[in-house]
Amino acid sequence: MREVLSNRKVVLITVVLALGFGQMFALLSSAEQLFRTTFGRGESFPYWFAAMALLAGLANLLNARLVFRLGMKVMARSAYLIQTVISAVMVVLVFFNLIPEPLRFAAFMFWAVSVFAMAGVTFGNLNALALQSMGHIAGTTASVVSALSTFGAVIIAAPVGLLYDGTMRPMVIATLTCSLLASLLMKWIPDN
Repeated sequence: MREVLSNRKVVLITVVLALGFGQMFALLSSAEQLFRTTFGRGESFPYWFAAMALLAGLANLLNARLVFRLGMKVMARSAYLIQTVISAVMVVLVFFNLIPEPLRFAAFMFWAVSVFAMAGVTFGNLNALALQSMGHIAGTTASVVSALSTFGAVIIAAPVGLLYDGTMRPMVIATLTCSLLASLLMKWIPDN
């Protein structure tokens, strides 16, 4: 564990993963409330949620096609940058009430799919990057990264879930913050 935690690359990736998992866990913990209370679609929630997951699954296919050409780090950083832009736009739209009522659910779905898609592109790539130079202790590294990033994600997601106010505001702010921090931290992850 000491070797894992003294590796700068692994520690940075663990923090980035915690930020990614944190925003996804926050969405997962608030999803039913958002569907049921905010958008009045509680009865059809399982179907919408399944559609959201299936659409986001396309990101995994895109990742599989592009990762060999662009590299894992570029794919993950790009995903966080794209999520930062999408969430920044959503923050403006939600806070200034710029989305017409008939389009609010569609805007939410687009945004939620983007959060799941970001997860599909980043998590596998970042885990693989963390293991690149740690092959001799890959199992320990994977366990430490997984445990710490999950713990960090819970610390992020729990307060966001508790901030639910009947709107998307807490979610979009949390996602913007996490994605922005993750994309900035990605710059500091060494290539080797």
